[in-house]
Amino acid sequence: MHIEKWWGNLVGGTDDSLLLVDYFEELPKSIISLDEVYRDLGLDTIFQEGNLKQDAAMGFEMTINGSLVHAEMDIASAAVIDLAAIVLESLNCGFVDLQDLDDVRSEKRIVIQATKQDLALLCRVLEQFAEDPFAYDLAEFVPVEDMLELGQAAQEIANELKKWEELT
Repeated sequence: MHIEKWWGNLVGGTDDSLLLVDYFEELPKSIISLDEVYRDLGLDTIFQEGNLKQDAAMGFEMTINGSLVHAEMDIASAAVIDLAAIVLESLNCGFVDLQDLDDVRSEKRIVIQATKQDLALLCRVLEQFAEDPFAYDLAEFVPVEDMLELGQAAQEIANELKKWEELT
């Protein structure tokens, strides 16, 4: 499992991280395009408007106890880093086992298919975060050392994704 290098602390360690895993668990299919993930979560609009620094809310519809509810992720910048780690895991391993992300999940493997353009966009967003993590609203809630570590993780993930971007 490649993702364990980052997953579980600053990356993958928030309530929004668990909501992202909920999103993948709720999918009726096991193969999804990264572009579709962007649209489902509202990231296409956030990326287009360039307001990731202000942590615009993102979310999706999910079913809880038979009722449809809107699940909202409060810190979009952190959720994007989580998503990038999940995408990288899918590319490196050929799939993501949701139990590797949260051991109380049902057994489900997902595959995220990404185009060169989708990966380039994700890399650009990660690099912008890594360049100045303190420009993001997230910095108001996270200690300085953790923000620096998160910025470093974002850059490392972007570097790994770039290798896949070149192969796509």
